This record gives sequence, structure tokens and C-alpha cells, in this order.
Amino acid sequence: MSAAVPYVIESGILIMPSLPPRLSLHFVLAGATIVLVSGCGNENAEVRESAVTLVSPIVLSTELAPVITDDTREVIARISVRNPTSDPLRIISISSSCGCLSAELGSSHLGPLRETTLTLRIGVNGKVGRRTVHGRLRTDRELEFQYQVSFTALQRIETEHYHWSFGKLNTTERVVRDIVIRTNALAGDEPPRILDVNTGYSGLQCSIETDRLLSSRRGVSTREVTLRLALTPETAIGAGSAYVQLKYEYGGNELVKSLPVFWRVDSLYHITPARLVCVSTEPDQLFEREILLKRRDGQPFRIRCVQSDSERVSIRI
Repeated sequence: MSAAVPYVIESGILIMPSLPPRLSLHFVLAGATIVLVSGCGNENAEVRESAVTLVSPIVLSTELAPVITDDTREVIARISVRNPTSDPLRIISISSSCGCLSAELGSSHLGPLRETTLTLRIGVNGKVGRRTVHGRLRTDRELEFQYQVSFTALQRIETEHYHWSFGKLNTTERVVRDIVIRTNALAGDEPPRILDVNTGYSGLQCSIETDRLLSSRRGVSTREVTLRLALTPETAIGAGSAYVQLKYEYGGNELVKSLPVFWRVDSLYHITPARLVCVSTEPDQLFEREILLKRRDGQPFRIRCVQSDSERVSIRI
């Protein structure tokens, strides 16, 4: 039926001529224009605007600028619904299906068109990554619109993984790893600068190798820092861990973020359960035996078992 209805498009808005009452539903659905205005953080934030013509099923969708989250942050989006019809519908309620999203009906202006402003508040609550939240609008004609708001939440200090791992190594190794971290800020602000790095473990050294600003992308400015970690596990056998403390500056304040590092140390020399028997026929006779074994890395080594009496045995590698 919609193909038989005459219409024209002007400046991205679908304009419909007068329709008989029996077609009023199609008139509302096809003629209304949604202008999505999105911002972040406060009413003075920079906004973007785009117009979308309603079709059925109706889904209002807008993309917010990225959000930098530390612990808890609130994102504000404003959506204006405009109805360029002779008998515009009125939005009477708004609801959400997500606990982190609250929505309020704002002003409603009726002139050549009805414009209703909605304010959506989204709690980030420290969660990072891509997020989409949903809700519904109910009108005075028992019509429901579904809306969704999408955004990406980024950490102030961003790492590829929550923790870093050196894997398995032995007591004679010194392992070096280069780790890349990123600090983020909204476009126009300078990303946090790493002032100092240190660890609480004498066998783990950390230094800043490179520090460079990347070009701003999608409303976010980023600094990329390469840290060099050098681990010498000394003589500790088994699982080990330490924290790398990053001291950085943001908003005129010096802050600290701790990142965990894990590793596991095995002894280089490993003898599988076996009986190395050195027997002397005389208690005071010196007895020696040389045995060829292999290390964990596959390299052979020799041990010399020396028995000087029936109670003491010394092994030399």
C-alpha cells in the first residue's frame, strides 16, 4: 500500500500529502522524521545530528561518542522526535529494558511539527568495550517505538590483557618482554603521560622505551607507551608474581595504577625418579660413578656420584 501513496523527499525528510483517516497509521509511520542528537557528559558537550525517516518496524538508533571510564561515569544522550504531519503523535511514556539506562521525557513543542526531547542517562559503571542499550517509547495512539543507543567505553590506561605472563622459565634465564600500553582521553584533551614505572620485586626491572602520541580517531586521542620488562627469577622455584606500578599525570594530579605480572620458574636440572646406586664393598673405600642425564631443555649433562662411606654420598654436576 505504501508504494501507491504519493510522496516527495526534501532535504532528507519524507513529506507526505494529506491522507484519508483510514491511512492515518501509514501517514504517521512513513511521514515522521527522527532527528538524533547525541552528546556525552554534560549539556555543553559537542553534539552530532542526523535525520532518519521512520519505517516499520520502527527502531531509533544513535551512536554516542566514545566514553573514557575510570570507575563510574554517566553518559547523556538527547533524542528529539519530530513529526512533520498535520496531526502529530505525542509521546506519553518512555521505558528501558536495561538497569543501567534511565530515560526522561523532556519538553514537547507543537508548532508546524511536534518535537519531543528525550534525555537518556547511561551508567558505565567501570565496564569497558562496546555497549548497546535499548528502550521503548509509547505514543498517545498506542504505537510503540524501539530505540537503542550505542557507545564504546575505554579505560584511561588500556592494556591488551588484564595481566602479563612470562610463562615458564628456569633459574638461569633472563627474559625480556616489550609490553605496549595506551592511555586515552577524549579528543581535545591530552592523554595521560606516564611519569615513572617501578616494581616491588628485585628480580623484575621495568623501563619506558618509547612514548608517542597517535593521531586522534573517532573522538579519542591516544598515547602509546612501550614498557620493557626484564625478569631474572633468582633462585625462587615455582609460581611468582609482582606488580608494575605506573605513575601517570592526568588533570593536574599524579595517579598510580598497578598491573600484575605472573610467571613460573622451574629448576634447570631435573632428575626423574630413579635409583642412582653407588655401592662400596669396603666401608672406607672411595667409590665413584659417572652418569649421563639430560636437562629440561634437552641438553645432556653428567653427574658424578662419590661415596666415601656408607652414610655420605655427594653428587657433583
